[in-house]
Amino acid sequence: MSCMVELPERSLYCANARKKRWLQYAQQHLNPPHSFWHTVIWSDETKIELYGHNHRAKRYVWRGVNKAYSEQNTIPTVKHGGGSLMFWGCVSSKGTGNLVKIDGKMNAACYQKILAVNLLSWTFHHNSDPKHKARLTLQWLQQKKMMVLEWPSQSPDLNIIEPLWGDLIRAVHARQKKT
Repeated sequence: MSCMVELPERSLYCANARKKRWLQYAQQHLNPPHSFWHTVIWSDETKIELYGHNHRAKRYVWRGVNKAYSEQNTIPTVKHGGGSLMFWGCVSSKGTGNLVKIDGKMNAACYQKILAVNLLSWTFHHNSDPKHKARLTLQWLQQKKMMVLEWPSQSPDLNIIEPLWGDLIRAVHARQKKT
């Protein structure tokens, strides 16, 4: 059985407006000179859960009769989250930039400090995260005369740094922390 749900008019308007912005962005960047992409640096943040349900994909085991709770058939858990690591990184056609460990919560002020140390003469890409679009961050970028590659909000995440985060997450989990 299926049912039809009527979306509010505003939701449809917002979705259509986003699609138009994505299309405009794609059309504007369809045929830039090849050298343009050599001036772009891409950045992003990632959070790595050390323990708990987010640190690995679902795992299944085959268990024999009366073996359900044998150690090899159980997955240890840690109460109250178990800890995480947060990083900021960047990548360009020239390779990877610095990997910055973020202590505590990342806000606009923390973000600006990271940018001040890690970006020089690049066209800068970041997504539409609230700390990236904060008034103080936008003013800071303008004062530093940084070129920013605009990115429509809620766009598909095509940032070239994403595969690097996957490599980092796999490396952290390969260490199999016990405490």
